[in-house]
Amino acid sequence: MEALTLTTVTTPKLALLMAQIRNGCRAYMTRDTREIDPLTQLDWFQREYLPEDKPLRGYVAFVDTDAVGYGLIRLEERIIWVSGGLRQRFRGKGYGRQLFRLLTDWPGIPVYLEVLRSNERARRLYTSLGFEIVDEQPEVLTMRKGNDD
Repeated sequence: MEALTLTTVTTPKLALLMAQIRNGCRAYMTRDTREIDPLTQLDWFQREYLPEDKPLRGYVAFVDTDAVGYGLIRLEERIIWVSGGLRQRFRGKGYGRQLFRLLTDWPGIPVYLEVLRSNERARRLYTSLGFEIVDEQPEVLTMRKGNDD
């Protein structure tokens, strides 16, 4: 398996690619599962992502020139949240492990994510990366990696 590289979303083209990949992962999302159309994504990119005061970073994960997945890191009320997903053809090959290692490597800083209770594969992955369940809702689990210091 080849190594992933994360490319920061800095252009409208990358923002649209990120939305395309994200739309393919909607069945596994815990919050807004609507399909994002290109105009909505470009508006988000301009309004919520580009301004320097917005605590949000998006990434597209590549293996060579193939876009494999996406990741999003956001700061919300002093908590770092991560989310991400892979294109269907890259799932089950170890790329999710690489992606979430890259997204959650914040030594000494707690990182949070949400996962559907029914998504056992993702839950096993996150647990193997050091995440622990810190909140349980009927359909969604909140997990944390790292300490509270």
